[in-house]
Amino acid sequence: LVLERANLSQLATDLNFETPVTTLQLESGLSASTDTYHLDTLKGRFDETNFKGKLSIGSSRLIGDLRLDQLNTGLYLKDNGGSSDTPTTASSTPDSELIPISLLTSTAIDAIARIDQLHHADNQYTRTKIEIHNDKQKMSVMANTQVHGGKLVAMLNTDFTPPILSSVDLSMDRLDATAAVATEGITGTLTGNSSLRFDGTTISQLENSLAGESAFTVTDGTLDVRPLKEIAATVDTILGKQSRISTWPDTMPFELLAGQHVFQTGTSQGQVFNGHLENLHLTALGGFDLSAETLDYQVTAMFEKGNNGQFTVSDQLAGIRWPMTCQGTFDEAISDLCFGQDSAIQDLVTDIAKQDLKRRGNEKLNDIIEEKVPEELKELTRDLLKGLFK
Repeated sequence: LVLERANLSQLATDLNFETPVTTLQLESGLSASTDTYHLDTLKGRFDETNFKGKLSIGSSRLIGDLRLDQLNTGLYLKDNGGSSDTPTTASSTPDSELIPISLLTSTAIDAIARIDQLHHADNQYTRTKIEIHNDKQKMSVMANTQVHGGKLVAMLNTDFTPPILSSVDLSMDRLDATAAVATEGITGTLTGNSSLRFDGTTISQLENSLAGESAFTVTDGTLDVRPLKEIAATVDTILGKQSRISTWPDTMPFELLAGQHVFQTGTSQGQVFNGHLENLHLTALGGFDLSAETLDYQVTAMFEKGNNGQFTVSDQLAGIRWPMTCQGTFDEAISDLCFGQDSAIQDLVTDIAKQDLKRRGNEKLNDIIEEKVPEELKELTRDLLKGLFK
């Protein structure tokens, strides 16, 4: 079988069907049985992509093993305006079908695709391998690729028996954190794994039902601390003295950030993030809206006492919750997204004052014990008076 060059756009117009591919040429050995066509030693080109491999196409079964030298999904995914130059995103078609259930329940698939260079939504993936196994009742998809300087492995399992349930497992190994999370607020090397699940077949159903946990680490990186510095500056103004946080640089280096993230039910609310960065603890509660590309999280930071960390503060500021609201669009910088809550800052100042009063009270009490109490009774006295200034 030799197809020298076909103008599929014109053919689609003539025969009244749709295809995203505009041109196709191929050469292959061809054989057929009662209901299946076999294309062996297949090679050719569609648009900008060269391919080779083999295919078996039947009325209800597809078997394939293909290798593509490159693929730009932006040529084939359209937004609501119909432009083929803009890749489809969750925000452009928020209720689009994520899993083509009618196709998958009518067609069995055993296919492998290897793509040397895959370009999708401003990301460049190399050495990508995708395996699909579907028996019309259950489907498994496994993909691995190299992206952002590291390796990403993803597995999707879907049971088509109603209610349609899917599970997703992700593994990330040494990815560039800035590129992977699409923010300039954090740098470093990201490693982690996720175990997620959702109901249904559309993006909106995923938004409403996504649940699961993730654990990750970021090593040898930096964190944008300007939101904390702005809160510290406000606190300094109220207390009338400068804290150590106010003198920090805008980005602080760290060796290890360890975190956990939980989707409870859906993406819009109920998410929980806990992170431990040396002597700094971070907690976030909230969610994001894929269709509007916005997020809304209530964040708190808490510093441990002591000097065993890059984020050391005075004892007066340690052990107290530093409040922030992170609210805005996906493409905003952390310094613009996150800002202090005025009412919560007043509570923060009150806590600092209480802690300072307690510290001074304990110091005075200790001086009295040292001066007035006999040596053999000092420890007993301290135990009896412990917590007096709580």
